[in-house]
Amino acid sequence: MPDSNIIPDIPELPIHLKYDILNGKTIIFVGAGLSKLVGMPTWKELAEIRLKEVRRRKLIDYDMYLRLLTQRPLKILSICEDLLERQDWHKCLYSNYNSKKAEHISNLLSHFNSGFITTNYDKLLELVPIINSSKFATKSAKPEPNTGISHVQEETDFDIFLSEPKHKVYYLHGKDLSNSNPPICTLKDYLRHYKKDGRGREILERLCGRKGLLFIGVGLEEFEILEHLHISQYENQHYALVPMYWYEGSILEQYQAYYRILNIEILPYNISRNGYEQLENVLRSWGNALLEKKDPASDVSKHLKNNILIDEVAHGLD
Repeated sequence: MPDSNIIPDIPELPIHLKYDILNGKTIIFVGAGLSKLVGMPTWKELAEIRLKEVRRRKLIDYDMYLRLLTQRPLKILSICEDLLERQDWHKCLYSNYNSKKAEHISNLLSHFNSGFITTNYDKLLELVPIINSSKFATKSAKPEPNTGISHVQEETDFDIFLSEPKHKVYYLHGKDLSNSNPPICTLKDYLRHYKKDGRGREILERLCGRKGLLFIGVGLEEFEILEHLHISQYENQHYALVPMYWYEGSILEQYQAYYRILNIEILPYNISRNGYEQLENVLRSWGNALLEKKDPASDVSKHLKNNILIDEVAHGLD
């Protein structure tokens, strides 16, 4: 049995997840960690940007600044927004945006040939090109040439998105930023959006009731939203690509046990060598696996038969 404390550079794409992605049963949930690859700030970095602005204006003293730096992003942003006017968000988010890198990352995502939902505000997912579905089919399928480039499109009607999510993106927090429409980033915002009868809560619970989710670029701390929902009542299996350092292998089992309660299987990848850029390598590897000319259903069947054989051998040794 492999040592579960080892964090691989690239986790293996689970057979059942591959099958569900190719058959439209899994939706990709994209967090700030993916947009970080194209120069967008994570929520922690955004909180630090806003906090530095508060300090620059001398609205807090240095001691308070240092204390707040150690707090959760949601708490920092909530305090900052009480001190700052809610404006200049576009500048905060896009000051380091790299359009060339965005094109590269979007091409990697095209291999997933799926639907997307995100809490991000950038339009990275609308750059994802659509690959002919024949490339993802079975052994006998032959790729057809593209007659033109089309891209993933925003869907504003959640009911339509839920029924036909493929090649669409739904912005859970919206995407249009202005002084009158700032991002959802404070405690008040989250309590309003995810309250018992809030729109955000309704969407996530309906989504988890109908589809499996693959979380990409969503940090463990960002799962706080899901902890307050009742998604564990549904049978759908969810997966999360999670960046971890090699020395965190000792607590991996605890993480896995905790999130298993939410039907989320943690798939860690090692960022000790390449940092968060390692996610690119994971996406490339998984994309290639999804393009393999194999029938994923036969993979699942073979996997189940192998497990049965292993169980029978083990039983014979008892």
